[in-house]
Amino acid sequence: MSTRSTLTIRTNNSTIHFYRHYDGYIAEAGQTIQLALAKAYKNANANASRSIEHPHFKKFVNIIMNHKYEATTYRSEQPVYELIEDPVAHADREYHYEVTFNDAGYVNIEVEAWVPNFDNATQRHEVIFDGGFDAYKDLVTKEMAIIAERIAELEKKRGA
Repeated sequence: MSTRSTLTIRTNNSTIHFYRHYDGYIAEAGQTIQLALAKAYKNANANASRSIEHPHFKKFVNIIMNHKYEATTYRSEQPVYELIEDPVAHADREYHYEVTFNDAGYVNIEVEAWVPNFDNATQRHEVIFDGGFDAYKDLVTKEMAIIAERIAELEKKRGA
């Protein structure tokens, strides 16, 4: 089963939405966002104008739009993210990421997750992260460590 997610990228003047069908969990999609932000900020001209012309915003959007799944024996190369009009239209998503660039050049990341209610029949969404880039990197690193532990446990069980 796929872990679906949506991504909203904002400035004061613009909003762009994307849908990701596979690997939408934090250790994968979250890492993609982290790496794309790091690359956008590393290569951007700090003296450029802000808002929609903000170089971090433009570079980040271009990185996301050009991110692709590699070709395999079973499928050809394909884009990871699909441009959409409204993330709410994707009710089957499990995560929503929102990256906001402010006029001062700072970025804020918010992550919402859909989690089961106590009845296990319905879901609710809640913000599980809201903060700056450094704290977001910590979140992604922790999630990646959890996934690595789970994989190690599975491999250990298979080998036993």
